[in-house]
Amino acid sequence: MSVEREPIYNFAFLDLETTGLPHLENYTTKITELSISIVQSEHLSSGHFPRVVNKITLCLNPCKSITLTAAELSGLSKHLLKHQSSFSSNVVETIEKFLNLHKKPICLVAHNGGSFDYPILRAEINNVEGKFLEEILCIDSLKCFKDLHNNSSHPTKVGANIEEEVNSPAPKKVKTERTSFKLQKIYERLFSMEPENSHQAEGDVKCLIHCASKYGDDFIRWANNNAKLFNDISPMGSRT
Repeated sequence: MSVEREPIYNFAFLDLETTGLPHLENYTTKITELSISIVQSEHLSSGHFPRVVNKITLCLNPCKSITLTAAELSGLSKHLLKHQSSFSSNVVETIEKFLNLHKKPICLVAHNGGSFDYPILRAEINNVEGKFLEEILCIDSLKCFKDLHNNSSHPTKVGANIEEEVNSPAPKKVKTERTSFKLQKIYERLFSMEPENSHQAEGDVKCLIHCASKYGDDFIRWANNNAKLFNDISPMGSRT
């Protein structure tokens, strides 16, 4: 059941780098880097990367080992992060103050956020007994881009000559490659080039904004129809 609310005014694009994958770490995954960039909804309508982007990026000491794979992908090691602040109530307050600089409604956007970024962030906030803005919304851009792709990439054949189709030989079966909805692959399909600084939080956020602005009004419309409250997301490891 959809809830009537004001249209989203600002989008807060979010990406996390972490110590590893939750299911491989017994759901004790910690954040090593967090980046948020805020863009006004109307600035995404142009189809171009917006000029006005306010951003915050924090590197954090996870106070635990980082898996080799995560370290290789992000370039962050326990040694590099040993003098950084750990995730604390001060970090939560810093994020809240940053978000509060911007007009609401605000909607977080994270790729695979429903399964990864949001549960991990909720768990980190709970671990320090922090509280997050109750009115903050969120969407999972993986679901968004998948829906937008499926709704626009299969044009029907019109004006075909039926007799020609009947008499023509049966087409050869061609093995089709399954469409990937990894953020980097979406970017490559939309822009015919590889994104820069993949697996760095700020780089992935920039990539995400590029993809969202390419879809423009369709992205904004999908977000307004599918956004949910961030605080309704279950924290990582929760059985509820």
